[in-house]
Amino acid sequence: MKRLACLILTLALLLSCVAFSVSAADRNVLPFTDADQINHYADCAILYDLGVISGNPDGTFNPGRNVTRAEAAVMACRLLDITVYGGVCKAADIYKGHWAESYIAYVVDMGMMTLSPDGRFQPNLAVTVRDFCRTMLRLLGYENVTDSRIESLIEQTNLLSGFEKGLDQFITRDDCCLLLYNAASCYQIERWVDGKPIYYTDALLNPTSLFEHRFGLIRYTELLTANEYADLNLHDGHLEKGYTKIAEHRAFNVSTGLEYVGRRVDIFVKDDEVVGLPHVHTDETCLSFKDYLTYEAFMFNNGFSVGAETQYYFNYQLSDRYCLIGEYDRSEIICVDSNNDRVFDLVLVVACEEAKFTSAVPVRIEFPDGTKELIPGEHVIYGEVKEGDTVYVVCVSGIWHIFSENE
Repeated sequence: MKRLACLILTLALLLSCVAFSVSAADRNVLPFTDADQINHYADCAILYDLGVISGNPDGTFNPGRNVTRAEAAVMACRLLDITVYGGVCKAADIYKGHWAESYIAYVVDMGMMTLSPDGRFQPNLAVTVRDFCRTMLRLLGYENVTDSRIESLIEQTNLLSGFEKGLDQFITRDDCCLLLYNAASCYQIERWVDGKPIYYTDALLNPTSLFEHRFGLIRYTELLTANEYADLNLHDGHLEKGYTKIAEHRAFNVSTGLEYVGRRVDIFVKDDEVVGLPHVHTDETCLSFKDYLTYEAFMFNNGFSVGAETQYYFNYQLSDRYCLIGEYDRSEIICVDSNNDRVFDLVLVVACEEAKFTSAVPVRIEFPDGTKELIPGEHVIYGEVKEGDTVYVVCVSGIWHIFSENE
């Protein structure tokens, strides 16, 4: 299923184009000067809030730079909330006072990372995805993480959920955040009994993840039903700016983009404050199709279906299945399978009209019938468009989204 989801991601998402300028306003959680270059932003945000990752002295994060073994040791310790360790570092090439000395001592002593045959740690050596996953598995409490077992353990724990690169490539700082998030979302093993894992549990004896066990976070997982751009349960409605609501829960004081509405998300909370940003749940499958014929062919050929409980939305307003077959200037059909049972729980049609962008101040667009619409500035979201451009326009809950022909 995960491979299928990755394959479908090659399809162009209209929704991603519409939502880009929406989400950009929310990208103020991280203080790095190159934060706009981070792909796994939500993963980085929660890890930064928890002190697992940090930036460089010059204010950058360098998301594309490879992670070194010393950095991997530091992040592993911080993920375990280990900040002080008094053990002696056994690595022959780590001098007294090395910036990562105590972290390296800990991961070596705990068996999470190993020394070379000649006793060196090689702190500046770049880390492969495979070796980083090995460290994460040992950190989680898995035993016998051998070369013959590592790939099955990675599959079992979903460590590479959302990751599209090979195991033997070097891992970047950006990609490292995704894998750290995936690891911290896994149940942590306390001990093994007769070959079976015994997990750390909460007060109700439910298994807990690293996020919950080590950092005391509370996880809420549900369908995101409303934010400042749309409300699936209220006609033409949306929440006030800076709030997000998930099903069966109150609204949380955190911003999310339009593209999150209708997705199943994890929200982590501590002391009644959201930590990081909401994160699309790793077990969800979201597929996108450019028209009804493509959607229908995929359903027929891949064993997906809709059911009596499937909810249909047209531009985020409750609708029925007939919204799939309308004729639109440009559209996208977004289908969400929240629990991976190959039955879509939500089908959302986003339909846009073609128009001409005639004025930026005030914002005016001209439709093919010759009419002009004056749109109040506070209800318009648009990216790289200029006067005279052909654009596509969609209005969701009174907020107009305008994007260029090439987006």
